[in-house]
Amino acid sequence: MGSSATKVSGPEQRPAEQEQRVKTDETQAIADQIASVSQGRLKSTDVEDMQDNAAPFRFFDLPAELRCLVYDELLVVGKVYYKDTGYLEAQNTVRFEDKKYFREPYLAILRTCKTVHAEAEKVYLSKNLFVLPLRWQLYSPFVCCENKLNSRSLFSRRGLSYVRNLSIAVDSAKTLDNENESMSYDAYGWRNADHHDYDTMTQTQRFEVTHNKMIAEMYGDGIATSCELLKLQRSSSNLSVQYVEMDWTNAYCRFGCCRPLRAFPYTWICYLTPTVIYNIGTRSLHEEEAIEQCICYNLEAEAEELDEWGCNDIDQSALDKCVIFFVGSQPVDYWNQWKYETEQRKVDFQHSPRH
Repeated sequence: MGSSATKVSGPEQRPAEQEQRVKTDETQAIADQIASVSQGRLKSTDVEDMQDNAAPFRFFDLPAELRCLVYDELLVVGKVYYKDTGYLEAQNTVRFEDKKYFREPYLAILRTCKTVHAEAEKVYLSKNLFVLPLRWQLYSPFVCCENKLNSRSLFSRRGLSYVRNLSIAVDSAKTLDNENESMSYDAYGWRNADHHDYDTMTQTQRFEVTHNKMIAEMYGDGIATSCELLKLQRSSSNLSVQYVEMDWTNAYCRFGCCRPLRAFPYTWICYLTPTVIYNIGTRSLHEEEAIEQCICYNLEAEAEELDEWGCNDIDQSALDKCVIFFVGSQPVDYWNQWKYETEQRKVDFQHSPRH
């Protein structure tokens, strides 16, 4: 058979242009179906038609943009809550008020294969707000030593570099770094207390001494927590946390008699340089002003100290872009676009709520 520029097109063959056009049409049809699902417009009749006319189509034949649409639909849910969050926290904090109106992510897709996991994990970690549990700084990957809390991880060590949005509760009464640490003076403490004799002091004086010690311990815990936040920045050279939500609902001292907002340092802001710091759970305009003043003071003090040491590497231009919001001052909460009007999950506050 001699060479010829004309190709024979049998029943199983199509011209190249026609084949490409058909493939493009099939891809566009899939894209339209994904868009319909993501917008909740897919009807039962559409599903039946899809099943009747379905032809084998490998997932990885889809363009990366369409695969990301699938990951968005399955994994991007707005707010991600962790399993086994203490029910007292869930029952007594602003962060959990709307939990039942946010659906759960379909994490099973991450176990499909390594390639899907590599693609989908970045979407999952970068586009959701992760509501960290109390004492999150004692969980892996934030600590290396073994303890009863880090038997499970909040993130993988590699995945930590993808995280962009965090929610943290300031709850000093329940965030002791050392669970064996006493919240007040005991016999040993009074014996070694400088210039304080228990028997010669009034009850009011004893309370003041004990309270001051407790505030100092809270400040130490705050510094430790701030240092853990800095590990986020140090874990990856390209990390860029964009949004940090801070819940002040339970920012009381351990006696519950005051709210020492200045016990939580803010030096981590210099290095994480979030675009937005969204504060919820404040009790008054006075508290909001105190938080703003404390943030400004911390940042100025940190910059001055680094200047003295000649190692000021703070990205001031990034810091200048940081905006501090308080609930009520921002017209619409960004994460509400994923919030449903009807309940999406059962939340039983009598038991530990599930993810």
